[in-house]
Amino acid sequence: MNTHLREAKQRAGEVSHGSTTRARAGAGRHTRLWQWVVLGVVGVLVVGAGATYLAYARDMRATRDRLAAGSQIVETRHGPIEVTTWGDGPPVLVVHGAGGGYDQGISIARAFGGEGFHWISLSRFGYLRTPLPADASTAAQADAFADLLDDLGIERVAILAMSGGVSPSLQFAQRYPE
Repeated sequence: MNTHLREAKQRAGEVSHGSTTRARAGAGRHTRLWQWVVLGVVGVLVVGAGATYLAYARDMRATRDRLAAGSQIVETRHGPIEVTTWGDGPPVLVVHGAGGGYDQGISIARAFGGEGFHWISLSRFGYLRTPLPADASTAAQADAFADLLDDLGIERVAILAMSGGVSPSLQFAQRYPE
C-alpha cells in the first residue's frame, strides 16, 4: 500500500510538473504573440508617420513654389522685401498681420478694397521671403516701407493694415506724412 501511495504521489507530481511545463510553454507562446502584435502596431505607426511627413513636405514645397511665383523681391537699403502689385488707380499699401505674408495682404485687399486701386502687398520682416533683420522694430519696418515705395516709384500711398501690421503702418504715417 505504501508503494501504491508513493507511486500515486509520484504520478501526481509528474502530472503537476508536466502541466507546469505546458503552462510555461503556453505563456511563452502568448508573450511572443503579444510581442509580434506590438511590433506590428509600432510598424504601422512608423509607416503612417512617414507617409504623413512625406505628404506634408510635398504640400509645403508646393505652397512655397506657388507663393514665390506670385511675388518679386525688391532690394532696399533695409534688405530684400517680398512684394506683389496689381490693379490700376490710386496706390494702396497693404500691410498684413501675424497670420501670413503678402498673400494675406491680397486677401485683405480683396475683402476690404476691391477694384479701382493699385494694390501693393508686401511681406513684413520675417515673413515668407522677407528676412528678419537685426533691427525689426516698427520704426525700421516703417523706413523699409518708405524704401520699397521709393524703389517702386510711388510718391504717395494710402495704407490698409491689419493686426500686427498696424503698428509699423502707424509709424510710417507718422514718419512720412507727405
